[in-house]
Amino acid sequence: MLDGVDGRFANTFGGQALTKRETEVFLLVSQGLANKAVAGQLGVGEGTVKAHLHNIYRKLRVSNRTSLILSVIADRRK
Repeated sequence: MLDGVDGRFANTFGGQALTKRETEVFLLVSQGLANKAVAGQLGVGEGTVKAHLHNIYRKLRVSNRTSLILSVIADRRK
């Protein structure tokens, strides 16, 4: 979905530090995976993925998955 998005970008996007796990969730979501698929890839429950997404949204000051992706796209165009 977002070619070229990597862990370094995810770790620094928005000036907020994401944890290693939040970065992994971010990268999988940026590839278009649903929460259930992300959970399967990481070997965690879907609720855990949702909790990580909530933290990512808070840190990056977005309200949902769509806003997250749009923010990444806008940031990359700078």
